[in-house]
Amino acid sequence: MLPIILSDVKKNLIKSAIINEYRIDLLIDNMKFWKKGKDIYPNNIKSIINSDYPVVYKVLDEIKKMGILEYRFEVYCSICNKYLDIKQLKSLNEFPKDLYCDENHKLNPVDNTILIYKVIRDE
Repeated sequence: MLPIILSDVKKNLIKSAIINEYRIDLLIDNMKFWKKGKDIYPNNIKSIINSDYPVVYKVLDEIKKMGILEYRFEVYCSICNKYLDIKQLKSLNEFPKDLYCDENHKLNPVDNTILIYKVIRDE
């Protein structure tokens, strides 16, 4: 990720006051390694900035507003505790009507998707 983008992210996050500057710096240190196409999992960001999920999603949404990230959804069977081996969805509207996991559990877009983010700009 280019230093100018990291600088802009830091300015925006400071302005938004979602997290303190120390946590912003921890996130920026991690973002240095983000490349276009990389999947960003909120649980990883949660451990980096040591915050709860609502804060993590606010931070990631702020970065999304800057055109650096976009939403993606992974299909996950909450009964089996396994991800399905299908492509990521760009929206919940792409969720197949009759989708079942390998153990034949019927899946739905509300209960069986995990919101992640994908890096779409790194320069």
